[in-house]
Amino acid sequence: MSNLGNMNLAVFGGLIGLVVFIIMLSCAAAAITIVANWKIFKKAGVPGWMSIVPFLNIYKAFEIAWNKKMGVAAIVLTAIVTGLSSITSIVTNAFVIFENLEMADSVRLSSSASAGWLAAVFVLAVLTIIPTIILTVLSIIQTVKLGRAFGKSGGFIAGLILLPVVFNTILAFDRSVYHGPQDY
Repeated sequence: MSNLGNMNLAVFGGLIGLVVFIIMLSCAAAAITIVANWKIFKKAGVPGWMSIVPFLNIYKAFEIAWNKKMGVAAIVLTAIVTGLSSITSIVTNAFVIFENLEMADSVRLSSSASAGWLAAVFVLAVLTIIPTIILTVLSIIQTVKLGRAFGKSGGFIAGLILLPVVFNTILAFDRSVYHGPQDY
């Protein structure tokens, strides 16, 4: 095998190793997050198993830190974002499939039809961005309120926002006490 072939093989092996490392790191972070959220729920007087049930975990997290109404709003926004993202993905994939089919020219999409598909994808993407931004803002506020509900300082709360895996784990296992949602 030539030197170039050996180098390509080494690069490929290195990339495979990197991908495996990233997957292992992601699985470890997910496991740590599950355990930390379970413990945080228990510290707040909520059964830990509720932290792993989709949508219920969002509702309960907002109830712990803020209030039930904001939990419902977060669930609705999450459903909207998920639905719009799925529809955008389906429309985009359908457009790519139609564009790449090897058919006779008479069956191919016209340029106006292609422009219509692209416009639909653009509109769906824009419609997805708005609730995503609102959900992100609500999540940040909920995180601030979670830190306050456990009596944490501004620096710790910044850590909860910027490094949630680390700071949620600290919150789960430290000696802080849950005081309930705070009004300030």
